[in-house]
Amino acid sequence: MNAADIIAFTADADTWCPKCAREVYGDVACGRCPNCHYYLFPAIDFGLCQHCEYDYGKQKQTDREGNMIHPVFATSWSEWAGSGLYCCKCHDEIISKAESV
Repeated sequence: MNAADIIAFTADADTWCPKCAREVYGDVACGRCPNCHYYLFPAIDFGLCQHCEYDYGKQKQTDREGNMIHPVFATSWSEWAGSGLYCCKCHDEIISKAESV
């Protein structure tokens, strides 16, 4: 795993695994082009993917409260030391307690 790998997202005051975040908020909200799946972070308001030039319009990269959806990168695992990190929807373990010690 690379330090820049996205392991989860925070949105609506909760933590989501990448799969569940995309199901609930969509690719663009999670910073991915719906056409080529290239990451669009940081959030860009142009409406065009810089990789494949797909026009995804003016879709917002926000949660249901209007806040930006933030990625959780692999390097931030230590923030969950002792408690682990779980997806609020599917309850899958993202970071185990053993990894966070």
